[in-house]
Amino acid sequence: MTSSFSYAIWDSLLRRIVSPSGKVDYPRLSEERTLLQSFIDELAARSPNSDPELFPADADRLAYWINAYNAFTLHAIAQEYPIPSVWRTREGQFFQRRQHIAGGHALSLDEIEHEILRGDFAEPRIHFAINCGSGGCPPLRTEAYQAETLPATLEAATRTFLADKFNYRVDHESRRIFVSRLFKMYAEDFAGRAGTREDYRSGVLRFIAEHTDLVPETVADY
Repeated sequence: MTSSFSYAIWDSLLRRIVSPSGKVDYPRLSEERTLLQSFIDELAARSPNSDPELFPADADRLAYWINAYNAFTLHAIAQEYPIPSVWRTREGQFFQRRQHIAGGHALSLDEIEHEILRGDFAEPRIHFAINCGSGGCPPLRTEAYQAETLPATLEAATRTFLADKFNYRVDHESRRIFVSRLFKMYAEDFAGRAGTREDYRSGVLRFIAEHTDLVPETVADY
């Protein structure tokens, strides 16, 4: 049995407003608010918690929450567009206010990210799939995440993120490795709960090596 929750509306919207590089056309989004609201209404009506029979597998539930986070973020921005920054709107509580309804239950973006996505799923690649509306966030896909293709699309999102030298690069001349601050912000997700600096370093490099052509042994003393 596969999920019968449809992402057709969300998929259609993403194709209209997201560029191939993952940037959102916010003026176009403003013109498509009716379409966005239709998907927001669908999220409000059903979720894995309210209608578990629609989401029989972990992939179904994870796909729902990734799409929901991204849609709720765009919806919140669209309500106040134009805004200078998500960090400087709604009295600095953009991610903390419980203003998003999923299956009849009010949630904040922080609750979706930290309690559901990070709390219920042991999947660090979600950090490259959710977009917080800030310039340093991973790019949006031009398509919805679907349960049937979730492993492949999460892998693609991770590799796309790491291919950007702004997020990860090795400087052999200075013998230094530069990584996105996401790896520090969510250290436990990538390196486990081990507490030493070296444990963190080796855990992050191990994760990067799994998704790039990095050979950890070649940068052991970087």
